[in-house]
Amino acid sequence: IITLIFMVAGGIAGGAFGRKINKKD
Repeated sequence: IITLIFMVAGGIAGGAFGRKINKKD
């Protein structure tokens, strides 16, 4: 279950971070 949480959290955080960079560019 912990792995799932990390995957979900990482996906959301990574998506938001990537979106920020993409928006800035």
